[in-house]
Amino acid sequence: DRKPRQAYSSKQLDMLEAEFRNDKYLSVKKRQDLSLFLSLTETQIKTWFQNRR
Repeated sequence: DRKPRQAYSSKQLDMLEAEFRNDKYLSVKKRQDLSLFLSLTETQIKTWFQNRR
């Protein structure tokens, strides 16, 4: 079974958008850092970037 969708906070979205403007593709290290900082899983961040592209 899948988890329900999570709405991202404006802080999380602002940071994700800023990173996306800087680079459309994340390094593994940057993804790990964002994951810790934003309290999201690496998979969530990876998927957000894929969908945003």
